[in-house]
Amino acid sequence: MGRRGNAAATRFAFSSEAKANNSVETILVIEDDEADQLLHEVVIKRTRPDIKIVKAFDGREALDMLARLDPMPQLILLDINMPIMNGYEFLEHYSQRDDHTIPVVAVLTTSDQEFDKQQMAKFPVVKDYLVKPLRAANIQTLQDSVTQKRNRDVAVIQRAPRF
Repeated sequence: MGRRGNAAATRFAFSSEAKANNSVETILVIEDDEADQLLHEVVIKRTRPDIKIVKAFDGREALDMLARLDPMPQLILLDINMPIMNGYEFLEHYSQRDDHTIPVVAVLTTSDQEFDKQQMAKFPVVKDYLVKPLRAANIQTLQDSVTQKRNRDVAVIQRAPRF
């Protein structure tokens, strides 16, 4: 099957799944390179045109945005190497939150270094580590991570004592 056929099948599968569980409505892309931001947006929109994309150019801007966003994005795509506040620093600040509004974080970077992967694995909010460029097939993996987190959150809330 050609590229066009695969893309159409992929788009249909994601669209029908999204309607079924509505897991990803908004994605926050934290990326300092405008060309990479555009590429991520194109891949996401071709796969899931219904998703809203919010962009930040560094970790500090992202933290400021997250303090104001309502509703929260369900997924964060995070670059590692950025000016002002890099991906590590962002995660150090962001992972201190202990509420259930923390979305799934997926690192999306050019680094395939084992050291970077190990550093990111220290943060429980990081569910995926992807090497650029973002591909349509990655969207399904990310969708699954968001669905799994949502299911765990619901289970935790259901087990919580009621007063």
